[in-house]
Amino acid sequence: MSVPGDEGLTVSYSSGEGDARLTRLVSEAVKSAVEGEDRRLDEISVVLTTDDLLRRLNRDYLEIDEPTDVLAFDLGDETSAGELIEGEIYVSLDRARAQAGERGVEFEFELLQIVVHGLLHLCGHDHQDDASLLRMNNRGEEYVRSVLERELVGR
Repeated sequence: MSVPGDEGLTVSYSSGEGDARLTRLVSEAVKSAVEGEDRRLDEISVVLTTDDLLRRLNRDYLEIDEPTDVLAFDLGDETSAGELIEGEIYVSLDRARAQAGERGVEFEFELLQIVVHGLLHLCGHDHQDDASLLRMNNRGEEYVRSVLERELVGR
């Protein structure tokens, strides 16, 4: 399921069923982060899925046999490094729901935070310690809040 006018961006659901509002919010969050990072979208696929798939991907690609909330795969070639973003972002809806409950935030906020976190990885951000993770999360939260605020005021 993709949003009209969002060439280069696809949001899909592993269950095959999609939620139009959630799809639009995910799309807006990705576009906000891409713009905020001074990048351009080449081709991004966001897959909203389950803990089971994220666990398998985490095991197969990172050799960590446990679920995670997000995995981002950079599919760009070295010639497009820097400005263009091409990749896949896999997000566990199960983890997003659980983490939203643990943190006492709305599901949509947590989901968008996770999606943007994956996108920031595709932009070259990383976190090797708590301080860099906090910086990355704060950066992502700015993008998410701007999207949710625009939705509240009706754009």
